[in-house]
Amino acid sequence: MDSDNMEIDVMKYLNIVWTWLWLIVLGTLLSGATAALVSFILPPVYEAEANIASVKSVSQLSLSPDFKTLSEAQLTQGLDVGARQKALVAIARGSEVASAVISELGPTLSPDEREVAGLIAQVTVST
Repeated sequence: MDSDNMEIDVMKYLNIVWTWLWLIVLGTLLSGATAALVSFILPPVYEAEANIASVKSVSQLSLSPDFKTLSEAQLTQGLDVGARQKALVAIARGSEVASAVISELGPTLSPDEREVAGLIAQVTVST
């Protein structure tokens, strides 16, 4: 092949970009301005989710076939699991957690969210 045929005219492409540069810049500025306007208009939304898993380890001891042993899971079947869940819900809705959130996020919260009672009122806990 001839090396003259393999030549690429870069100036032709640069002229096309230069001709349409105003449209490229205008599109970029309009997109940026629209994004900034939307972010300033919409109110900030703060949401957090925390999952708590309470797991007990289970161990079983086998002495010999003559002796029967019970695992911890079998022993606690008679206990009230609902009481344990209520305790975890009370911890999640407690003032200690709200105080920690306020101390960490204080300036970013609205004035009513900076009060412990106001923040706790917005907490939703499900089991």
